[in-house]
Amino acid sequence: MKKLLQCIPFLLLVHLISAQSLSWTELVSNTEKDAISDKYTEAANTEYPDISIIDKLEFRTETDEFDVGRQEYTFRSSFITPKQRKITRQLSDQLNEEYSIKARERVADNYVELYETVLDLYFLTRQQTIQEELLSLLNDEQIILDKQTILDPAGMTMEIYDLEEEIYEETLKLEQQKLVSRQFKSALNIDQETEINWVDFLSIPTLRARMEVLQENIKYNPELAIEENRLNSNEIKLQLEKSSQDQLLDFLQLKYNGPRKNLTTFETFSLGAGLILPTKNYNRDRINRIDRDILENEIELEEIVALINKDIYAIMNKLSILDNERAWLVERIENNDLEKQLLDAEKGLLQNPADVLKIKKKQLDRQEELLSIEQDMHQLHIELLETTGAIFNDPSINYLHELESSINN
Repeated sequence: MKKLLQCIPFLLLVHLISAQSLSWTELVSNTEKDAISDKYTEAANTEYPDISIIDKLEFRTETDEFDVGRQEYTFRSSFITPKQRKITRQLSDQLNEEYSIKARERVADNYVELYETVLDLYFLTRQQTIQEELLSLLNDEQIILDKQTILDPAGMTMEIYDLEEEIYEETLKLEQQKLVSRQFKSALNIDQETEINWVDFLSIPTLRARMEVLQENIKYNPELAIEENRLNSNEIKLQLEKSSQDQLLDFLQLKYNGPRKNLTTFETFSLGAGLILPTKNYNRDRINRIDRDILENEIELEEIVALINKDIYAIMNKLSILDNERAWLVERIENNDLEKQLLDAEKGLLQNPADVLKIKKKQLDRQEELLSIEQDMHQLHIELLETTGAIFNDPSINYLHELESSINN
């Protein structure tokens, strides 16, 4: 019992620590619903009743010598063919599909915005680490400078002033970073005290490999999907107009000649029908307009595909430039033999501790520059996902995760 009581404070401490930690993947999976996309989805799922085979009913009346007793009455009904009804249902489905595309576009836009915010927070967290290391080096530099001031108080005045200014500016920069970090956490609905676990965040080698494959797998982005849906709608409208050319029966009518004397039933009532005689000009103007719309849709689709390919080329070209810059920086950071020798305490090549601090500050500058390049590469990755329509087609994938594939889905 005594051992159990001793373990309780430890268990509480573990619980408190774990409660303040959050996996970054939860930021992506727990997105808020979008009210507008829900309305689009609701509109897309709305089922409208099929149109009746009877297009319209008409009631007409006509006087005969202005005698009310000889008033004539006509009931007329026009019809829609089964083929026209089927095509009209297809057109209704296309209109619903447009709402569905707009709903998915809203969701994709929300995920793009979310990814960008998560990226900003991720790189800002890494920048803060570098900034804190830099301030630590500056404090060490101040200690060294204070010791040198004892030997030469007058000669170190400007050095002390410059160092104090640098410490002030870098401290202010760190505070600004913390402020922006709090703003990002608020935007992501994260408690300010919560630490984020960035394990399995997408690495640069994986990012490059995915982008190389992704550029060859262009899917529908929203603009392309909407334009193709409009093309399909116009083709259905064209079928509907052409189907009216095949319609033979225009209307049926029943005519009542009024209560007249000495008229038999067959003389009182009469049946009539209207037939449509096909001609080359029937519906020709509407068909021509739809043909022009279809041609415009086809041209627009080709233009959109060309622009997508152009954007992909530009993105991959920028990626190549950034990748070369990153490779050069990584090599400078990892394979600088001179700096390694100078920082080798066992060899004792450095007599002045201030030189060690200068080298370490230079390394931090390179790490910060490397971080900026990697953030730009991640931003290009998001742009490529958006351009190729990957997020639009499947927003359920966590495209920032190291292990999840954004290509094979």
